[in-house]
Amino acid sequence: MINLRVRSGDGTETVSVAEDGDPLAVAVARALDITAEGFELFVAFPPQPLADAGAKTPRELGVKDGTTLILRFQSDARGAKQGTKARRPRRAPASTLTRTSAASSKARRGRDAENGDGLGKSSSKQDVAEKLIAAFQGGPRDNVSTFLRRASRQAVISQYEIRAGNDRLAAALSGTYTVKRKGEGTAHGVEASVEYTKGSRGAKATDEIKLLSPDALRATLRYLLAVDDPEQRARVEELLRPAKMAEVSAATFWSLAEYCTAAGASIDLDAGLRRLEPAIDWSFLASRRRTKSDKALQAEDNAAAAAALAAERKRKRERKAPKAAAGHAAKSAKMEEQRAADSARAALIAALGGKPALASALAVESIEEAADLDAELVRSRLVGEDGSLSEESADEMAAKLRKAAITLRFQRIINDPELVMRLEQERHGSTPFDLVRLRVPGRVEFLAGELGLEPGRVRAWQTAAKEMCDAHPWMQEYRTVG
Repeated sequence: MINLRVRSGDGTETVSVAEDGDPLAVAVARALDITAEGFELFVAFPPQPLADAGAKTPRELGVKDGTTLILRFQSDARGAKQGTKARRPRRAPASTLTRTSAASSKARRGRDAENGDGLGKSSSKQDVAEKLIAAFQGGPRDNVSTFLRRASRQAVISQYEIRAGNDRLAAALSGTYTVKRKGEGTAHGVEASVEYTKGSRGAKATDEIKLLSPDALRATLRYLLAVDDPEQRARVEELLRPAKMAEVSAATFWSLAEYCTAAGASIDLDAGLRRLEPAIDWSFLASRRRTKSDKALQAEDNAAAAAALAAERKRKRERKAPKAAAGHAAKSAKMEEQRAADSARAALIAALGGKPALASALAVESIEEAADLDAELVRSRLVGEDGSLSEESADEMAAKLRKAAITLRFQRIINDPELVMRLEQERHGSTPFDLVRLRVPGRVEFLAGELGLEPGRVRAWQTAAKEMCDAHPWMQEYRTVG
């Protein structure tokens, strides 16, 4: 079954038709309760006529679920030319192959409200009852009366289909029906009329159908159940129950009944479905369909909304995560830098005898910065106008700072406390300039052998020490190896 939107001069209605059942024009006419002649179907924009709509099925015409069709009565065109309003042809209600869908009334309610004759004006059940009675007594053809007549007709048709389905099912199970085929037909099926007993008084009813061949019926079942959505599949399974099938598709139901009759003397429609297509899981035929309560449906909607909200929050967190991580890394680096600066200043104050005032006087933040200052500048800053240090004490303090800077830079080059200790104890050197002097041929290999290291590592020390001594020439004055 597919749902189509049919637009005409009376508005837009949604109808359900079978893809492989009657021709499209016939199915639309039955669903809309109009004659199958005197109108044309158009599709697309600008509207293009659907050729052979009266002879081909929706599938053969390429009409898909959700397509919008434009229905134009031929009398509409004649009435327009003559300046008169054409009336929509009607026919008496008859058995339909598909369930007629209720007309959409949203647009009508809007027009009714503007015209002042909407149902919203009815403030009581009595008002509605009076309007309903007036509608069926030939009252005015206003929007409310038209709506009430159409809604009542749809309710009657729905009840008629339910009763007709019950009669078909009872006739099939009891075998009180006859099938008259018209012609030889095709591989897909043959036109036929099915006469069966309806009601308790033995009255006869006739369905004009296309009797499907077993192969066509099998293909139809496969197509209907080829859905992935659980809810949609549950709806399809409900419609494939023989009792429901008898209501919504007489052609499919009688085709199944004929298949079961040909297979054996007794008619078991459920067993016939299983035998027709064993590959399908027919276990749902033996179970009742459980309809969820309004409370359960509301709970599912709430859970889905909560899950969607949680997913959105997670997406926002994930989107902000890289930025937050980068901010955290920058903050950590800044904190580490501050700790290193605080440690360097603390070491400077300790080297100056624990006197922060002297560190402030030098205007530097570390021992190495103080050591790189010119000796005369250090002396002038430490002596000062207040005579806090004598010139001799200032010179001693400058020499002390430079020795401390030499030790720090040597340790940074070697980058291994144990190797620093071995170099000092074994008198291989303890200053950067000692490493520079390893340029004498064979000294690098000798030292590497003594320490158990690769010569390349010792050469890397030598290169770093040379760059440091070139940048700060005063370091060449400090060496411990002759």
